[in-house]
Amino acid sequence: MKKILLFISCILLVLIATVVVFQRFGQSQQEQIRQLETAISSLKADIRLADFIITSRESESVSADVILYDYAGNRICRFTVTLPGTQLYFDVFLVKTGSASSDGYIAFPSRIYSDTVAPVDGILLYDYYTAKDGFPGIFSNSFLAEAVSTEYLTELFQKVRNGSGTDSSSFGSSVHDPVLLSRFLLNRPYSIVYHPQKGGVEVLEAMR
Repeated sequence: MKKILLFISCILLVLIATVVVFQRFGQSQQEQIRQLETAISSLKADIRLADFIITSRESESVSADVILYDYAGNRICRFTVTLPGTQLYFDVFLVKTGSASSDGYIAFPSRIYSDTVAPVDGILLYDYYTAKDGFPGIFSNSFLAEAVSTEYLTELFQKVRNGSGTDSSSFGSSVHDPVLLSRFLLNRPYSIVYHPQKGGVEVLEAMR
């Protein structure tokens, strides 16, 4: 009987310890979310995510030089893409911060595709800015890296990459050639800019 009671006591202690750990973990997560929301809400400036130049547009393919930036405005990488089609689409995945009633989004450049290449078959961008230990390099040297832990940002990035852990308030936003206006002009630089507080993404003539 004593052995049984001792065994039951051990199990109860383990369960109590587990509950305490999860409670603390949940509180830590909530604090990270609160800090993230505060950082985004205090940001007034728009953020340049990428620059691109359409270098060629043939009857069956379109090419572009692309530059990705971190949130501090530092260049991460430069690469060239060529896809079948005549129009390029740049997709950005936006994750809402904080409560459902609050404003504020984090933008993750996600893929490039075209009018004839489906998004699922497009060029994934996550690998271009995945840094050491899976940290999203777009946040290096930025206000977000100062506001919350690298562990939290890495975990959030992994959820985005895996397509899990984000709710219905998160969504993808694509920018592309205007349909009713003139297309992106060849050899003219453009910038993809996002507005953190409202989650809007748009293309502007390249930011200097």
